[in-house]
This record gives sequence, C-alpha cells and structure tokens, in this order.
Amino acid sequence: MSTTDDRDKNRKSLADLIGYGALPPAPGDDKSRKSLGGLIGSGALPPTPSRGLINSLLSRPEVNGLYYNSKKLTLDGYTFIGCRFDNCTLQVSSSNFDLIRCVIDVSTTIVYGASALKIIQLFNSRYPWAYENLKGFVPTVNADGTITISDRAG
Repeated sequence: MSTTDDRDKNRKSLADLIGYGALPPAPGDDKSRKSLGGLIGSGALPPTPSRGLINSLLSRPEVNGLYYNSKKLTLDGYTFIGCRFDNCTLQVSSSNFDLIRCVIDVSTTIVYGASALKIIQLFNSRYPWAYENLKGFVPTVNADGTITISDRAG
C-alpha cells in the first residue's frame, strides 16, 4: 500500500522526467493548491517545457482563462485558452503556440523573433501593397529585382 509520501516521490520523479518541475496538485493537497494559486495570482506561466523526447510527445502546457495586464509573455511552447492580454508585450519566435478564444487588445505589442519574421516576410513578398504599408515585414528588394530574406549581414 502506497503512502502520501510515496505518491509525492513518484509525482516529483515524473515531473523531473518530463521537464516541468511540478505537477498539478493531488486531490486534497493543500500545500500544492496554495502554490498553484500563487502561480495564477502572479500572472506567471508554467515552466517552459524542455526539449526532451518525452516532451516532444506531449502536448504543450495549457494556460486557461487568465487575464494578463501589462505583462511581458513568451507565447512559444504554450496553449492559451480563453485568456485576455491587455497592454502586454507578447513575444513569438515560432509557430509552436496556440491561442484559442483569446482577446488581444489594441495596446498589446507583438514582438516577432527572427524565425517568425522570415515567415511573415515570405508571405508578404507576394503582395505589392505590403511594401508600402508594412515596412519591416517585407523582404529586402535588391537592385536586380530579386528579394532577400536572411539574418546574414550583406
């Protein structure tokens, strides 16, 4: 028969194995419930998943129903469901995120990392109006009419 301490040891070793560092609280576990409440109350995110084999097989952590105001957040690696972002800075460097039924107000800034920016530039390369209206989100047009989308200088 397993004791509460044995379950906690097993839970911790599973958390270490999958790279999260902490698992959701066990039913009736007041100490874990308080730390989860602190996580939600602070507007913090769960730890970023490690790149291990097990994590690659698991879905990204879900953040449900939180309100963020004037926070700096990285979207990569998370699924946000029913969240609201007011006056925030959202950083994104890949397509490894989901926003489901979320609200992003007009005062929120979105900062695109180099990888994400290249995809936007490639998409916009097909639309002449983008070169006039979306400076910085279009490729460089060379003198010979070719385009360049690169992190390399020169």
